[in-house]
Amino acid sequence: MTVYGADGGSFAWEIVRSAGGFDAGFTVKRIVGGYRYTEGGERHTLSRDSAVDWLRVEAAIRGFDGREVK
Repeated sequence: MTVYGADGGSFAWEIVRSAGGFDAGFTVKRIVGGYRYTEGGERHTLSRDSAVDWLRVEAAIRGFDGREVK
């Protein structure tokens, strides 16, 4: 899933069931000063709820509406 910002940036995330829990990951894409900027992160959690909470916080930190992450 992807959330788009007013500045043209995007926050994409994925939650995948894995051995013993869930793997969550995100990628942020923006244009900063005329240059493409990309960052991402991954985390293993024991529950899907924990994965969603972590992704919501990461989205909010980067200026996206974390409530869109489900």
